[in-house]
Amino acid sequence: MLIRLLREHPEVIPELARAFEREWPEWYGEGGHGNALYDLGEFANDEGRLPVGVVALSEAGRPLGVAALKAASIPEYAHLTPWVAAGYVVPERRGRGIGAALVDALVAQAHALGYGTVYCATATADSLLQRLGWVLVERSRHDGSPICVYRCDGGAR
Repeated sequence: MLIRLLREHPEVIPELARAFEREWPEWYGEGGHGNALYDLGEFANDEGRLPVGVVALSEAGRPLGVAALKAASIPEYAHLTPWVAAGYVVPERRGRGIGAALVDALVAQAHALGYGTVYCATATADSLLQRLGWVLVERSRHDGSPICVYRCDGGAR
């Protein structure tokens, strides 16, 4: 597996957009408010600024997962930046360290951009973030669902 900047592999964006639409149909599917192609295109920006995306690729060049570092994520936490977000790993490859590698790569990107602390809000990846040494900031609610907000200070694990 290789972890690369998404901007270096724009050819995988359409496949990842379809995956986002399947994974989050209420947001990216028909009638949803999101646009997966647009968001992934933003994550692939070539300007050395946020957002920045990373992609996990198989040795054959197939996308195995993607995640992004964004300036903002949840409106209630607009005072905190940057955020690890939009994490996705293909279902058949979950539980094999791909998500951890993507998170670590984004923490490294954040530090390269001058950020000392990185944040993440999740409803499903608590165990991953805890294994990586992230610290729980608080439990909260977003769009009516429970979430946990984490922070990572210092370098990647």
